[in-house]
Amino acid sequence: MNFEMAKVSNGNGLSFGIILVLFILMVIATKVFYRPLENSNVQQEDLSTIQGSRGFNVLNRTSLSQEVILNATNYSDFTGSFEPPGPSPHTTPAGKSYHFEVLSSPFRTYTAEVTYNLVLPNRVVIGDMKIAMIVNLPLI
Repeated sequence: MNFEMAKVSNGNGLSFGIILVLFILMVIATKVFYRPLENSNVQQEDLSTIQGSRGFNVLNRTSLSQEVILNATNYSDFTGSFEPPGPSPHTTPAGKSYHFEVLSSPFRTYTAEVTYNLVLPNRVVIGDMKIAMIVNLPLI
């Protein structure tokens, strides 16, 4: 009597082995060739959090009969944590608005301030106004 051994194979062992080897090679290649950006402006402490920004609109609600123009014409009028590149010097006439973006991320409080000169249409400065924009996200 002659016995022959029958082999049954569906190829799953071979496919799984190839996938495992490719995965290991990918991990090794990532460890060897990955280099962080050297000129990155991202601070190490911010890498662990999701960072974004919150928008604020400053609206000049003075009427045309009693118009007061809001002037922020120097970069020194803006301080704090504005979203880069930061706001530009600008003038906001009556009925118009200006949009600001302030940094935000969980577990941190960000403050940004703008100082406006209050100017009448005849260019007489009648005072100044400082607006603070505070972002304090709740803990997630």
